[in-house]
Amino acid sequence: MRKIRVLLNIIYQNLDLYITITIAVVIAILGLIGIVNQTVISSAILATLSLVSYSLIKSRHQDEEIKLKLLEINSRDKLSENFFSQEFNPYDLRESVAQAKEVIFLGLTFTQTVQVLSFPFAQVLGQNHKIRFLLIEEKSSAAKMAAFRNILRRTQEKVDKLVEDTLIRLAEVSSSVPGSQKNLEVRVIDYLPSWTLISINPYEASGYMWLRLTTFRIPNDKRPGFKLRRELDNKWFPFFLEQFEAIWQEAKVVDLDKYS
Repeated sequence: MRKIRVLLNIIYQNLDLYITITIAVVIAILGLIGIVNQTVISSAILATLSLVSYSLIKSRHQDEEIKLKLLEINSRDKLSENFFSQEFNPYDLRESVAQAKEVIFLGLTFTQTVQVLSFPFAQVLGQNHKIRFLLIEEKSSAAKMAAFRNILRRTQEKVDKLVEDTLIRLAEVSSSVPGSQKNLEVRVIDYLPSWTLISINPYEASGYMWLRLTTFRIPNDKRPGFKLRRELDNKWFPFFLEQFEAIWQEAKVVDLDKYS
């Protein structure tokens, strides 16, 4: 059925050409066998030339439209401006997180994000849905590098404290929802990711993710980021999701009971 629709669409788009060819062939054959006179042939030639002219005008018009589209692209900001964005606010995630079946996080500390989303997290766990957090490890090379790279030039101890605060907050969320321990998984790793990731329903057809580059001594609200959708970005969405899973497998399991 799909092939038939494609074929009909091709015929429709080139209908003038098919009519021109048909008229030319028919008149040529009739002229050769003497059925039509010279007047009819001349009229048919003029009609054919008219259709050819129309086809040329139509083609030229389409070329002009393509040129205009290209000029429009060139006149806008650079493509990178349309891809990268600095607009990210954890408050905007509250509703979508609360309704999610699964949420995954990969980043450094997520201290502010966890504070903002604590209540939606409890809603997710209350529905027996899943949350996974992957953070940098306390007292690690990654924590030391994160401190060095931070615009405030924090000490490693400060970064360790931020990770600890996040774990304490996650432990509080977990303890507020009885029986949710199995659905809130947290791991840490001595690895500084080059990007952070938040994904809502990553294994659903409607899944999407935010990725933000981890920069050198740049304010958090100036970091470039971009959004991917599973249904549209069927190459890069799986790529970053597989990267998350690969890092997850190498990370250490955190016992949140120690932070209660």
